[in-house]
Amino acid sequence: MDFNALHGLHQPQDASLVDTADPTSLQDGSLIDIEVVTLQSSGPELPVHPEFAFTDGTIELQTLDCIFCVHEFQLTKFAVFANRIQEAREQATESGADPSTRISIPVFMKSDDFVDTLRLLYASFVPSPEVPSFDCVAFISALRIATLYDYPDLREFAIRELDDEFLLPAIRRFELANELSLFDWESAILNEFCNRSEPISEDEAISLGETRMMHILDYREKQPSLQTSESQAPKIVTNQFINQCVPLFEPGDGDVTITVNETCFETHKYLIKRFRGPKTLLVQQPLEVTIQRDDISAEDFCEMFKILYALSIIAGPFEFAPHTLISTPRVATIYEYQALRDCCIQHLERLELDPIKRLELAHEFDLPTWVEPAYHELGIRDEPITKEEANIIGFDAFISIAEMREKE
Repeated sequence: MDFNALHGLHQPQDASLVDTADPTSLQDGSLIDIEVVTLQSSGPELPVHPEFAFTDGTIELQTLDCIFCVHEFQLTKFAVFANRIQEAREQATESGADPSTRISIPVFMKSDDFVDTLRLLYASFVPSPEVPSFDCVAFISALRIATLYDYPDLREFAIRELDDEFLLPAIRRFELANELSLFDWESAILNEFCNRSEPISEDEAISLGETRMMHILDYREKQPSLQTSESQAPKIVTNQFINQCVPLFEPGDGDVTITVNETCFETHKYLIKRFRGPKTLLVQQPLEVTIQRDDISAEDFCEMFKILYALSIIAGPFEFAPHTLISTPRVATIYEYQALRDCCIQHLERLELDPIKRLELAHEFDLPTWVEPAYHELGIRDEPITKEEANIIGFDAFISIAEMREKE
């Protein structure tokens, strides 16, 4: 482990990663009989961390849960802290305070990452008869602090140690790559997900996100050796009367079964939990949900899954058949998944549905803004209202439209 690699020049990192605490307000205070210049400190007195309570330390680093009394030369390796210290010294001089007094710098995060980072920094400076040993947690903390407060040499050192010395799970490496802008890691990890034989788990899918899952699944589906081990669409366990679903719902790795009026679907909990009703049922029976209703069909669920899985993997644009866009809000309305309902209603509004169908849907889904335009269209059309149409829209609507037609 080359601790000399920690000492080098700074190059600014992405400003979006930098803690933006305002270092402008100064006030006098004291700690351990040493005069302190404070940057916006407030709240109850915090304990000093016993490992980092150097009496000759000129910097007081205040986290949310403790204080570190450390040496200025260690913190000035971080460009962000170096700037704050310089500004504090200048303002101390302007206010008449001794410029050599201790500077107090608040950081609005807990101390855990700083403890590991400072241990690593001081191990590279303080001679020891034993070579210090650090676990992956320490290097992750150091990587996080180095990225946030701009210490490129420490960042590169931590990345190299994590690469060479530790075997982290792929999804953990991906989370770190995503958090800390490790673009080389991300490419390698996505390639690993594309080619491994094990299916993508629910937790991994959530961490990867919709866009990356789309690319991974698209690649895996083109590999014959992977097709039987994974599918992100639910499968029909029994399909007595909805044969049109069979090509879409091939055998997959679902973790819950939903039975709708005696027809079974294998699907995924993370999607079903978005519906309020089934989510409650999953608490009682985490592996199987049974639904028996007269106002909804297994076919409605079949069509709904087409949209639900598409939306869970990619961000659109989509083209769905009208009957799919009608079945889905039916399920979403009954089981209280408002975002899915709204999405389908927006798609339906763009379709050229006949006015009778729009009135029928307006009544079923409580869409009052659809009613007047449909009435107007029926009121001015040349063809009269048929008996079948009157039965669909109801007697009151038929009377209102008839009155409109009489006035034309």
